[in-house]
Order: sequence, then C-alpha cells, then structure tokens
Amino acid sequence: GGAGFVMKKGALVEVRSRPHGQAWWDAVVMDVRSAPREEAKIQFDGFKGMDEWVPVQDSTLRPRSRASGQDVMVGQRVVALTSFGQWFDAVVMEIGRRRNGRGSNKVKYRVEYEDPDSCRDDDGKPMRGEWRRLNELRVRVAS
Repeated sequence: GGAGFVMKKGALVEVRSRPHGQAWWDAVVMDVRSAPREEAKIQFDGFKGMDEWVPVQDSTLRPRSRASGQDVMVGQRVVALTSFGQWFDAVVMEIGRRRNGRGSNKVKYRVEYEDPDSCRDDDGKPMRGEWRRLNELRVRVAS
C-alpha cells in the first residue's frame, strides 16, 4: 500500500530505485502527483539531471533515516553504509570496542544485513555482515 507518511516537496528521503536493487539512495522530493497513482519525483543527492518518478510506498521510499548520535543498541534496526559505499537495511548484532595501534578505543558495531543476497560487494559476493562505525549507521525511521 501507500507510505505511512506525507510526501511533500523538499522532503529528504531514502529511495530504492529499480535498477539499484535493495540499496537505499539519498534523494530529495522535487514534486508529487496523485494521479494515476501516488508518485514522487525525486532527485538523487549528487546526481543532477537524474530525476526519477517513483511510487510512494514503504518498500521504495521512506523519510531519510537519522544520524544516530549515541543511541544505537543491540537489536536496533539501522541503515548501514557498507564497506563498498551503499546503504542497506541491517540489524545491530554486537557492540564492541576495537583497539587500534594508537591505543584509542573506537566503538564498532557488528551489523548483519537483512538481505545479504542483494547486498553484494564489488566482486559480487553476498555480504552477510561487517563491523561499522557509528557515523556509518543511521537509525531507521519507523514507518
């Protein structure tokens, strides 16, 4: 069905566009129309002239998830930036402090991707999960 939120011009959104599989792409709503069906004209961040009309439904379009601050917990549903640079839905499985050579403690989050078959690295291998930093996670907006 339709999305559980109101779509308006200028809204910051995450979009799944058909050619790009299950990855979420940052975009801005440029226009909306309700006939023949509810659609939003979106422009992908950083890609001028690549506007696209997409159906307004939860599976393809949602409000932009928020940068997380310090509120990520085990079991949290997040969008994680993969090591190959795309945002995928994931769940936080573990939180750990990883020591690096300079002795500073970096908190890392082990995420598991919800759809590893569509979350493939540059060699085409399915990505089950990986350790990410806080700035590579966004808390998913509940729809």
